[in-house]
Amino acid sequence: MKKTVYLFMALFVLNACIYQEVSSKPVARVSSKNNTDNVSNNVLHINYDSQIGNKYILDATQKYGATVIRNTATTVSIQLPKGSNVDRAANHFKKVRGVQSIDWEKVYRIH
Repeated sequence: MKKTVYLFMALFVLNACIYQEVSSKPVARVSSKNNTDNVSNNVLHINYDSQIGNKYILDATQKYGATVIRNTATTVSIQLPKGSNVDRAANHFKKVRGVQSIDWEKVYRIH
C-alpha cells in the first residue's frame, strides 16, 4: 500500500513539473515574410498615472496623427501612422505628462 501511495505521489510531482515547464515557455508570433520591421501593426501601449489622467496623452496622440484603438483606466493603446518609427514615437510619448511606461507588440520571425 505504501509503495502505491509513493508511486502516485511521484507521478503527481512529475506531472506538476512537466506542466509548469511547458506552460512557462514564451509564445512567439510568426510574422509574414513581407513585413520588414519587428513591430506588429505599429501599436503602442501607453500606461499612465490615473491621478493625472489621459488628457495629455490623447492631445499628444491627435497631434502626432495616431489613432486611439483602446482606452482603459490606466492604459491608452494607439495605432501609429504608417511609416512611423516605433522607437522615435515611444521616445516622443515618454515626454508627455502622466506617462509611466510604454510597451509595444513585437514580432519574432521563426525560420
